[in-house]
Amino acid sequence: TEMVRKMNKIILVLFFGCLLSTVLSQREPKCICNKNYKCFLYNFNTTESFNIIWDFGIFCKTSNWQYNVNSIEIQNSSLNEVPGVLLKNFYLLSTLTIKNAGIKTFNNQQFEVVKNYFTTLDLSYNEITELQKNQFEQITNIEKIDLSHNMIELIDDDAFLIKNERVELTIDLSFNQIKIFNREWFLKSRFDHGININLSFNKI
Repeated sequence: TEMVRKMNKIILVLFFGCLLSTVLSQREPKCICNKNYKCFLYNFNTTESFNIIWDFGIFCKTSNWQYNVNSIEIQNSSLNEVPGVLLKNFYLLSTLTIKNAGIKTFNNQQFEVVKNYFTTLDLSYNEITELQKNQFEQITNIEKIDLSHNMIELIDDDAFLIKNERVELTIDLSFNQIKIFNREWFLKSRFDHGININLSFNKI
């Protein structure tokens, strides 16, 4: 009957409306911070939207959150670069993980504010193609750099100018497009406790 057909249309509209709402909500930027001040961020589609949300501080609310956060992990986003605003207030940050975010480049000056505590940088599973001069100059206490599963082909001779006097440094460059290993990459650096480099699954 006509009444049944109208009811069916209403049900379909409500169903697809709820479905669309669910899909859109899954794509909304989300942030979860636990009691240990580790923050997990998802679904950031542009650096601009990330900056706006972050500056207004409408999420990641914890007690003195901007000063106590020690770990930030971003996944399933599209940022192209490490957001400039990301590190400016996190003086105690020790670990930054950005995976599956389309990162193509990052600026070493961004790490100046966190260099005293920063130990782990994980930019694996991104789209980085080269490492430029002084790429890691500011992170003097770094213990682990993970750049695996990128598209790195070019590495400047002075990319790894790092002074590490505390622990062995681990650098993961596996699953990239590196064709040669150049000793010059590390000759000017200082690693008092040695360095462990993973170059497996490249074109060497």
